[in-house]
Amino acid sequence: MKIYTSYFAVTKSLIKANIKPIGISLYPPQWYLMSGQTNMQILAPTREILALKSNSMYTQQFNIMLDSLDADNIFRAIGDLAKDRDCALLCFERPGEFCHRRLVAKWLESHLGIEVPEWRDTSKPHHLAAPSTPSTPTLFD
Repeated sequence: MKIYTSYFAVTKSLIKANIKPIGISLYPPQWYLMSGQTNMQILAPTREILALKSNSMYTQQFNIMLDSLDADNIFRAIGDLAKDRDCALLCFERPGEFCHRRLVAKWLESHLGIEVPEWRDTSKPHHLAAPSTPSTPTLFD
């Protein structure tokens, strides 16, 4: 079982890629729950953590919360929910934005020695490189 992180907006793409979506949000979207998907609220920030104004305080408090959990038990619970299939832990923020799913990933990585990357949809072309600029003709072209 491979664990990824991602965000709710790509749920359909995850399912199409045979990756089990698992929400880790305090308030997952209604459409997500109504579609029969699961949410693992134990990995969600509390209301108090969500109310913190700085990313550093949020990170500190969320990591304290994570450290109160048993990483092996969490890994087994994820495996049970995913039925040992590849899965993705979801929250709302797009890749690159500050979010707790990457804090969960780092916690799992450091406690279990596994890699938890951000999922990328490889079925669609990604244009991550800067667009090439046409070369400027010279007098000799």
